[in-house]
Amino acid sequence: MEYFQLVSSDLKISRIGFGCAAISGYDYGKVDERESIKSIRKAWEKGINLFDTADVYGFGNTEKILANALGNERHKAIIATKFGINWDQSGMTYRDCSVKRMIQALEDSMRRLRLDCIPIYMIHWHDGITPLAELMIALKKCQQMGKIKYIGCSNFTPAMVLKALKTHKLDFIQLPYSLVRRENEIQLSESIKKQSMVTIIYDVLARGLLTGKYDKNVKFGKNDTRTNNRYFTGDSFKFGLRMVKRLEIIGRRHDKNPAQVAIKWAIGQSFVNCVLIGSKHVSQVSENTDVFEWSLTREDQAELEQ
Repeated sequence: MEYFQLVSSDLKISRIGFGCAAISGYDYGKVDERESIKSIRKAWEKGINLFDTADVYGFGNTEKILANALGNERHKAIIATKFGINWDQSGMTYRDCSVKRMIQALEDSMRRLRLDCIPIYMIHWHDGITPLAELMIALKKCQQMGKIKYIGCSNFTPAMVLKALKTHKLDFIQLPYSLVRRENEIQLSESIKKQSMVTIIYDVLARGLLTGKYDKNVKFGKNDTRTNNRYFTGDSFKFGLRMVKRLEIIGRRHDKNPAQVAIKWAIGQSFVNCVLIGSKHVSQVSENTDVFEWSLTREDQAELEQ
């Protein structure tokens, strides 16, 4: 495993993080909780120390699974959780970044994770209503109280980042980025160079599309939100399948699978600090961390860019 050091800190973070959305039991279909726990344990054994979750994943259950899987190691792990999406009793979700909701969400996450301080607390999605200055002031107070170590944002536009930074520092930013979704390159680069933020990318495998496991006839189950996802519909799906073919060709040169090639390409970008990978099975954890002791050639890079 490779690590990078947080600026002005002795904190070292693994360049691959474990994304917990895949084990929520909702976004990626039904999961086996016992297998999820094994996957988390395997990730820890492989040197992964960043675990990314959110209160809405499994409606709180994923945070509990993570805490149970890590056990006492959770105090050593760098756990990032998020707030900003609320839900009702029927499971309907809606964005809510109100200060009242944030304070309650923070307390709930601390209880489920069994932590007195959340290492990284992130705004998941801004609701477009709560003034960012008001929210940042509230987060800063929670930080001063020792309930939050670092503050981050997810899915923020450049304008939103600049507005938030007028009130308080943001330490982390999380954005989608992959071979088939590259519109955030400039923002990721500026986040590191101009704002000294740590960049974390998700969707690096396009919700599983770039693993090569799916073809044009794929059908997802009831509890799987990929059914109507952008990656699996229309021209985006066709483009993704063509990219998979290219990943397969390059992978054969290195005895690697398409997912490993896609991860290797992403982690090699100068503006990417950490890549989040979701794994529902132990075998996926082992495969997805095998990206450091080999290299893509210039020819490989050129083919992927083309």
